[in-house]
Amino acid sequence: MKLILPDRTERVITEGTMPLDQLLLAEGINPNEVIASRGGFLIPEDTVVGDDDEIRLIRIAHGG
Repeated sequence: MKLILPDRTERVITEGTMPLDQLLLAEGINPNEVIASRGGFLIPEDTVVGDDDEIRLIRIAHGG
């Protein structure tokens, strides 16, 4: 699968299928700091992602 990071760099993941939150943790990404989309639609953290997916991550901006 292809993981597109918020800075637009790409990582190719060959881990097989797994829930998105586990994938993010395995890649050193805090799931609480990003939202993810697949095919242009937002997906929740418990979505199972696999080899054919392209996942785009968007950093959540905090402020106050």
